[in-house]
Amino acid sequence: MTGQEHTVLNTNQNRSLHSRLLDRNPELVQKLNKHILEDPERNLFKEFDKNGDNIISVKDLQAELNREIPTLTDAELNTLITELDSNRSGWINQKKWDTIFPK
Repeated sequence: MTGQEHTVLNTNQNRSLHSRLLDRNPELVQKLNKHILEDPERNLFKEFDKNGDNIISVKDLQAELNREIPTLTDAELNTLITELDSNRSGWINQKKWDTIFPK
């Protein structure tokens, strides 16, 4: 697979995930766009990953998102966590984070 094909694949996967979130909860997407995606230089994953091990527990992620976006409802937070932790491991890594919040 060429680099260009890989980029297109990743872009299509991101659109699909973004579309699912948009379909489920457009208000959530608006809040995420406003608070998280407005500064492309900011890397919230690294900010949330306090110990630098490249994973964030779902519990810590919930606390950080509540701090970062205080207007998130429990339903919105649960929707986002469900997408990020789709395998229910209890952990989010940078790769999974990037499927919703591309750089």
